[in-house]
Amino acid sequence: MPSGYRSIVCHSLVLAAIFSILPACGPSAGNGQSTLAGAVTYQNSFAKLSFKNPTTLLQQPGDNSRWYVLEKSGRVYYFANNEKTAVNSLYLDISNSRVDESFEGGLLGMAFDPDFNRNHFVYLSYTGSGDPRADNSETLRSYISRFTVNKDNTRIDPESEAVILTIDQPWNNHNGGNILFGPDGLLYAGYGDGGGWGDQKNNAQNIDTLLGAMLRIDVRGKPAIGGDAQYAIPPDNPFASSPGCGSQRGCPEIYAWGFRNPWRWSFDRQSGQLWVGDVGQGEWEEIDRVEKGKNYGWRCYEGRSRYNFEECSKSIAYAMPIAIYQHMPFEKSRDGMAASVTGGFVYRGDSLSALQGSYLYADFVHGKIWALPNPYGKNPEPVLLLDTDFNIVSFAEDNNGEIYFLSYGENGGIFKLLPAKSSANK
Repeated sequence: MPSGYRSIVCHSLVLAAIFSILPACGPSAGNGQSTLAGAVTYQNSFAKLSFKNPTTLLQQPGDNSRWYVLEKSGRVYYFANNEKTAVNSLYLDISNSRVDESFEGGLLGMAFDPDFNRNHFVYLSYTGSGDPRADNSETLRSYISRFTVNKDNTRIDPESEAVILTIDQPWNNHNGGNILFGPDGLLYAGYGDGGGWGDQKNNAQNIDTLLGAMLRIDVRGKPAIGGDAQYAIPPDNPFASSPGCGSQRGCPEIYAWGFRNPWRWSFDRQSGQLWVGDVGQGEWEEIDRVEKGKNYGWRCYEGRSRYNFEECSKSIAYAMPIAIYQHMPFEKSRDGMAASVTGGFVYRGDSLSALQGSYLYADFVHGKIWALPNPYGKNPEPVLLLDTDFNIVSFAEDNNGEIYFLSYGENGGIFKLLPAKSSANK
């Protein structure tokens, strides 16, 4: 979950750390604010359904008839894409056998194979340990696994698991865990710096670890890196020629690095660009447009400000965020401040014409939703769209490009963004 949730109730504190994904400072006023502010509202799209601590909402590409929801504990449900539906069906339950949801861990991501209609493969990202029923904070491990779905697409076979990649987690926060297939057909996975405070081990700047990095692998290609690898390395990855992590030549899986905790990220369906919400440490949240081979600065920088330059260099070309925001006061946090960015999507739907081409993101702790108009322009300024009472843990994009968000909690719900003139259940 987002790292840095900074607690909203005792349990939410854990979540805040897991879900720290929010931009920390308020939007600046500008010309766009008068046209966008007040242009959007939201409604509970599936009011008869609720989910316990949901983390991910998605559709299968090419199939508009269903939605799929992941719960942190290790359950996956599906339900009809009908606002009146009151029924959800269990797709998979590995809550007691594999998933360890300690602190920011849990079932964190899912992706359908691009050739799903033929091979029935899905990929899940979760954290596990020796005993999923206990708090194994110090033995947590991140997994990406492939599973097979039955032919009528009603159940993932839990015994079909093939582990693709694992990463040992030194702490139980900053697990990242989002996975997506990119426009290139390759699988991308984002992981945080390993947790703790301030990246004590400097993992995000260490190219010989998979922590603090965006990874890119070919799960359908012939393994070419030896051992038990279940994937191939794309030949244009920055360290593709490296024999492996620990060789001092970089991990061949790395696509970009220098992240604290990439919490929710997406590809712009029009441009193919990768947009990431990276959770900050104690002061700044950031939005990054991620490109191959670039270093996004943590722990040298938090946002655009120096954080710890002990092992950093002025000569390195760190990629600066596209947008930042400063932490806002929150009385229940340990330091009196709280924020955790949740990355979203560049809007490419039809119903919200005012937002066309804007990047949308939120703050888990404060429930605010922003738009970044003209995100490919110079110095884009955020506009505050909505101020909700929800812990917004994730956004979702349907197959038509419309945007939804998930509220986190014991009775988590699904909400859709709509034009403000539409009636909405706030």
